[in-house]
Amino acid sequence: MLLALDFADDAVEVVSRPLKISFGTCGKRRSRIPDYLAVTHRGVWLIDIRPEALIKGADRESFAAIAEVAVACGWRYAAAARWREHAFAGLDARASRRRLRFDRPGRCCSPRPPTDGGFGVTCCRRDPCPVRRALAVVVQSAF
Repeated sequence: MLLALDFADDAVEVVSRPLKISFGTCGKRRSRIPDYLAVTHRGVWLIDIRPEALIKGADRESFAAIAEVAVACGWRYAAAARWREHAFAGLDARASRRRLRFDRPGRCCSPRPPTDGGFGVTCCRRDPCPVRRALAVVVQSAF
């Protein structure tokens, strides 16, 4: 789903597991966290993903409660249970031709002496190696 949203021209922002919704049903308190919140030029979508074979009665109650919250907020709601047959082939074809738009050669990831006793590595935002850049961000945020 995230790959499909990445290719959606209308998508402005996508947030994974955006909020926890608590609700009452049959005298019990339950909660559910939708999988994605997608902000598009045409509106906001709450999206749940659950394979069709795994959907039980309790899931249907959760989907109904989340749909009510979405309507109250002026959003739309979708529960994705299965893909159309051609969807994977189309996504795979588009993903195989994707180019990194912001990763250009000629940038560097260079060590810098620590000045504050912290980790001390500065990684350029446009380092040509996205894996190295992501690891540097993860390590820096740990300190």
